[in-house]
Amino acid sequence: MEIKTKYIEAHIIKILNNEIHYLALKRAPYQLFPDIWQPVTGKIKENEKAYNAAKREILEETGIVVNEIFILPKVTSFYLHTEDAVYLSPVFLYIVEPDSKIKLSSEHIEFGWMTINEVKNKYAWYGQRESVDVINQYASNNFEYLEKI
Repeated sequence: MEIKTKYIEAHIIKILNNEIHYLALKRAPYQLFPDIWQPVTGKIKENEKAYNAAKREILEETGIVVNEIFILPKVTSFYLHTEDAVYLSPVFLYIVEPDSKIKLSSEHIEFGWMTINEVKNKYAWYGQRESVDVINQYASNNFEYLEKI
């Protein structure tokens, strides 16, 4: 069994009335893991930095152009049985303006802005729900302890 890193996880939030709302995306029925709700995810291309992959995937999946992105001190892990490999995915955060428009790619069929409880009930994977908790912990300090790149 191998340990690999070729995927990213990127959460997009907006703050309305001092409450965080998470962008959740519903995968299309013809995708791997059909109809699940998730944050932005994607593959890191060869010779691409993980943070640049996160910016690219956010643009591809939501139409949002990202200049600076926060690096969360968290890595999501999962096992992929088809490759008999454990994957480690760095996690990123991007904060958008409340009036930001979302343009979905064909990879997803629906999106929603959700509160912490709503998004944790929607996300299929434990590691992604755990990332929401990490984001909320850093929100209490206005994200000042997170590195931005």
